[in-house]
Amino acid sequence: MFSKFFDNMGPLPHHVHHRDRHAARVGQRGKPEMYFFPSQLNNHGGEFPFTFFGFNPETQKDEVKQCLENFSKGDNNWKSPKTVAEMLRQCAAGQGNLMLNLAPKGNGSIPEAWEHCVETVGAWLGKNGESIYTDRKFAFNLRQGGDDFPGEWTHHGRFSASARAFYWHIRNWPGNPLRLTGVECEVIDVAELATGRPFAFRQEGNLLIVENVPETMPDDMPAVFRFRTKDPPRLYNCGGCNIPKTAHCRYDPLPSDLPNLL
Repeated sequence: MFSKFFDNMGPLPHHVHHRDRHAARVGQRGKPEMYFFPSQLNNHGGEFPFTFFGFNPETQKDEVKQCLENFSKGDNNWKSPKTVAEMLRQCAAGQGNLMLNLAPKGNGSIPEAWEHCVETVGAWLGKNGESIYTDRKFAFNLRQGGDDFPGEWTHHGRFSASARAFYWHIRNWPGNPLRLTGVECEVIDVAELATGRPFAFRQEGNLLIVENVPETMPDDMPAVFRFRTKDPPRLYNCGGCNIPKTAHCRYDPLPSDLPNLL
């Protein structure tokens, strides 16, 4: 099987794959697994083409001990529907695949927490699926831009895109008006994707201002706004920061120190 290795944005903690002799104690077969580390073995880079095994730096020893003590209780650290929606957006932007570990109970039923998550995400996809089922890569890279990495990010939410539209998946609602800098394409239409409700806007250079949006929005799932564009969508706001008024390198000319720190 030729497949892309995981590109977890953070470290991947240890987990157990039993040998046959251990799995046989509970009437099961073992689960061998292989990991290939070099990024060049990936069939595409995605947003972050590396995985680091271990823990986040802030992880405490007591947290690890508690996790091990609770091993036999099963995994009950359920991901929220909002988190899964963001995982889907990340896969859409990087044109990758999402593998969810959805382990059924012994009787074959789905745990109630997962059932709620799947139903909620499914309902959200029914209204916002256009922003996920795309065939356009819209990732960003700290060292590259241009046609290969035309996307960006903001602390309010990240993006996906199609041939003539980009979608802002807003997880932290900023209020009225919506302001988005670094829009390097002409926007011709703005609407809330789930309802189709259009909004008035004005574009002043690379600043886009969407007016008369609600002051608050439900925060249980991302609110997705669609921005139709005249040309292929492209964003640049200096890695989520303000764009300097002076001449500057658009992207980091030096390799990241991150691999050396982990």
